[in-house]
Amino acid sequence: MNKYIIFLISSLLLFSVGCEKEISGCMDTNATNYNPAANTDDGSCDFYGCTDIDAINYDSGATIFDNSCLYEAYAVIWWDVWFHYWVEGEFNSFPAFTVTIDGETAGTISTSGYYISEIDCEDPDAFVQRTLDLGFEKEKDVIVRYYYKGNLYLYYTITVFANECTSHQEDGW
Repeated sequence: MNKYIIFLISSLLLFSVGCEKEISGCMDTNATNYNPAANTDDGSCDFYGCTDIDAINYDSGATIFDNSCLYEAYAVIWWDVWFHYWVEGEFNSFPAFTVTIDGETAGTISTSGYYISEIDCEDPDAFVQRTLDLGFEKEKDVIVRYYYKGNLYLYYTITVFANECTSHQEDGW
């Protein structure tokens, strides 16, 4: 009889040790809903990140939008006609202007060149072009300023949009 009881207890112990209860859940420790008790991954893991495919920091593994998306735009400034300027009390056939876009120097533009129609934003010969960091915004108003011999000559505002090229033709004053 003792042998029977010992066999029964041994069998129960072996059976209970060998059968682990299945607990489904997220097993990725980096996930927001990680379940340390899970022993079966059920594909339910959630991750914070940028879920907007238009953002420059899009995270294809993110499942929860966390407002971290960053955007950029592209601006091109050019002349469309040939101008002569009366600048600072003197006639200047082809004055050169330093151009800033959103407070950063973008380049120098001279009125000696011109384009007949709107240029392509990918054109390497565009007079002034700059990529703009929009931060968390999908659109932004930026100020374009023209300086002649260090003095502000003209300024205006253009609106740029995330992942788009905004071009502006300056046709004189």
